[in-house]
Amino acid sequence: MNKIYHNPFGWSGDEEDAIYHEQILPMYQDNPLIEALPPIRPSVEVFRNLTKFPPMKSEYRLLPAEERLHLIRCIDQFFQPLPRHGRLFSDICGMIYKGYIARNPLSKGFWKTLDGNVDKLVVNLRQKNHIAYRKSATTMSLIGISGIGKSRSLEEVLSLFPQIINHHTYRGVPFPWKQLVWLKLECPHNGSTRSLGLAFFEQIDWILGTNYMHGYARNGRATEMELLKNMARVGAIHSLGVLVIDEIQALSQAKSGGAEEMLNFFVELVNTLGLPIILIGTYKAQKLFSQAFRQARRANSYGGDSWDRMKVDEDWKLFLETIWQFQYTKHPVKLTDRLAETLYDLSQGITDIAIKVFILGQTLAIRTGEERLSPELLITASERALSMVQPFLTALRTNNMDQFMLMEDIQPINLEIALNDLNSIYTNQQSLEPHLDSNESLSKRALGIDLAIDSSSVDAYDQLKQQNLISDIASDLSFLSRNGMEESNEASTEKEESEK
Repeated sequence: MNKIYHNPFGWSGDEEDAIYHEQILPMYQDNPLIEALPPIRPSVEVFRNLTKFPPMKSEYRLLPAEERLHLIRCIDQFFQPLPRHGRLFSDICGMIYKGYIARNPLSKGFWKTLDGNVDKLVVNLRQKNHIAYRKSATTMSLIGISGIGKSRSLEEVLSLFPQIINHHTYRGVPFPWKQLVWLKLECPHNGSTRSLGLAFFEQIDWILGTNYMHGYARNGRATEMELLKNMARVGAIHSLGVLVIDEIQALSQAKSGGAEEMLNFFVELVNTLGLPIILIGTYKAQKLFSQAFRQARRANSYGGDSWDRMKVDEDWKLFLETIWQFQYTKHPVKLTDRLAETLYDLSQGITDIAIKVFILGQTLAIRTGEERLSPELLITASERALSMVQPFLTALRTNNMDQFMLMEDIQPINLEIALNDLNSIYTNQQSLEPHLDSNESLSKRALGIDLAIDSSSVDAYDQLKQQNLISDIASDLSFLSRNGMEESNEASTEKEESEK
């Protein structure tokens, strides 16, 4: 039976008993770590499993206002997989599989090799300009603008793999082994490798139920080099499949030498132990590790990917028309060009902000009795409840990159705080008029945006098929846009709701 963890130190996943799958590819055969992984999946299955939609029935719009306000909060968990998520899954799956090739615990001399590599790592960390490559080691970086969904996307992709696999017997032979498929840590804000080591052991102990903090970290008294050495050892003992370090841009504020030291450690984990590593951060992180990983990439790497704000293209159209189905107001409205332009202008193509604006707009519509979305209402909700991010959006809107870089690391929007701010507007009975003349400001601010979005819902399956991510499948045409919905919104027009 699966066990789902809610880790107080970070985000974690499922625990499962090993079920071995026959491997067709020769390099993956006779390796219990690989055979216990989920089988390699077709794109259509990956996208289906990544989809996360809030509950929706047309009759939900007839519920009392307070109940619908609870439903609106569920939109914050909305996740529409796009082509880049498919690429991300493919890269991570390949990294995990490939990383296990040379780390088979049943191979001859495994423990001797492990001890030797850990000792070698410590020696290498003390040497300058050391270069040693592990043929099966891979690295990857994911860089992008704040709020575009890098961390959330990676967590959703990792959730398709169990975090812990408990092995008992393999081919009739006892094989007691606890395999840690992935681990996600946040980079310490002080850029200290010591802080990273302590966070590593705290999280490992919580997830695995071990007491490594007492033994390997000596309850926090271990030296920095001891922590790094024992991090490598514990990762090897539990066959860590991939290590993810998030918020890597924190190293840009590290003390002199701290960033280089930590990045060198990551490179040695890759090169000496063959542990795949993924680094996630904002654009401020790009210069930090591009040089540190340059040598490793020459040997073997998945390289990096850059996620900028979404453009007004087919991906944005798919995202917008899918989320638009989840209107809980009494009178749902069709997605017009002007509404689409407004939402893009207010979010600048940043998905997290777009979702928050959509939630806040519906909340204000219900609170005021308007019960329908409009451009003016979306503008009002955004300006009054998301005032903290307005300078950031203005910098993007005007292509002021100097100002943008100063504010690039914005904190994630706290939905509850934004909703409280909006509710205070309703309580105080303030005017619904936007701070700006919406018609004039939108026509100027949306200049150059050319949307060709009609009012009909776009089927996500067709979109993905057009982008060559799905082929030769003639059924299940309601795949993404209706998956998870007990009833679509198609029949729920304003007239029908009014009659009800």
